[in-house]
Amino acid sequence: MHFIKTILKFLGLPIAISLAISNIAFAGDADPARLAARGFWLTAEHDAVVKFGPCTDNDSALCGVIVWDQDASPSGKRASCGVRIAQLSHFSDGAWRDGWAFDPRTGRHYETVLRVSGEKMNMRSYVGIELFGETENLSRVDQLPAGCPLAHSN
Repeated sequence: MHFIKTILKFLGLPIAISLAISNIAFAGDADPARLAARGFWLTAEHDAVVKFGPCTDNDSALCGVIVWDQDASPSGKRASCGVRIAQLSHFSDGAWRDGWAFDPRTGRHYETVLRVSGEKMNMRSYVGIELFGETENLSRVDQLPAGCPLAHSN
């Protein structure tokens, strides 16, 4: 009986440590700053809405998908709706990092850092050094504009 108590005592410590670590990891997902980027964001030009949320292929990463484009045509000549324009894999120091942004107008990919402050999002895209990049300012919206060509939840 003493042998069993000794084994349980030693096995209990690693299990307790594992549970504590998993609770800390789970609490990190609930961090309000980490979750602040989720939702619908209107571009500064007011010509597109991007939905940011967990990536469909990696739910710990953040992805942005165009869900409304005022210039999208029913004929498909400008089919930007549904295009993934951002994927960021790491959140630290109040910003999403380690990913890319895609400009569907030029077909180019850029390194990106995404920061949210209240109802404003700054998407800093660059090649090489963040200092020499450009910032796209987006505003949070509660709903898609009227006449939305594409309103899905991807």
